[in-house]
Amino acid sequence: NYELGISIEEETRYEINDVNYGKQELGIVTFFDQITEFDYNAETKEITFSFPFQWDQNTIDQTTVIHEEVLVPKAYGDLLVAKYVATLNGLDLPEAMINIDDFSADDRIVHIVVSQKELQEIFSNNEFRENKITMTLKPENDLPLSGVTENGQFKVNLWWDSELKSGQTSILYFDILDTFLKDRPVATTYDLKIFHEGKQIGGTLGMSSDSKTENNSYEFLIPEDASGIINIKFEKLSDSKVANLEIPLIVDRKDSTSEYQIPDWVKNNAGWWANDEIPDTAFIDGIEYLIK
Repeated sequence: NYELGISIEEETRYEINDVNYGKQELGIVTFFDQITEFDYNAETKEITFSFPFQWDQNTIDQTTVIHEEVLVPKAYGDLLVAKYVATLNGLDLPEAMINIDDFSADDRIVHIVVSQKELQEIFSNNEFRENKITMTLKPENDLPLSGVTENGQFKVNLWWDSELKSGQTSILYFDILDTFLKDRPVATTYDLKIFHEGKQIGGTLGMSSDSKTENNSYEFLIPEDASGIINIKFEKLSDSKVANLEIPLIVDRKDSTSEYQIPDWVKNNAGWWANDEIPDTAFIDGIEYLIK
């Protein structure tokens, strides 16, 4: 006798409006039951979702696995971190249950897979008042960000020391790893370019280090007018036309808890104008630039 179970996936998209990255669509692909609740905390970057689950032995016996996928747009840099942590009904899930898949074109897919054995252990050691599962997923740390090249050959980890601000010099640090060799650092050629609104504002050619202790770095001056999203592009790794990767970053980050932020230079301009140190026209120009 054979028992056949067919799992039909359901994908749901949820639009968020991030103060830095604008409108983005997070997604949940569920292979167990329909999502009934969804929430995203912009401050903690925590994704929370729920679906029905009957906490009894019969349900556990019939459930071979619970598989959920979280879809993160590759245009949403804040969630392109190298590592996540997850919980199930408030219980920490082991790292092995969380897998990052960067091999699709538009979305990063974060798999959360809980086997029957692990479900049984959770059921045996806990009592839940509600017949549902609530999962959370959030970055373990804000940095490094990571991504995989179009051909899947290389993985890049990217980070920096201090907040990126226009008009200041910053240093980007990065490791280039071989995805087929368990993320081992590799020595390979690369073409690093930095863009803001389609215009290149920095870049360098180089050979990456294969050292596990020495990181690659690039120091550059962020232009005064390069505020908002900048795109870090790694191209032609190992001279391959399909070994390319793009990671978006934020310059002059806005506080997610505040709708508006007024730069310090506006206060200075207002003070000079109040003291008749600059004419009306200069102050008006400054206000127009702020609005723009």
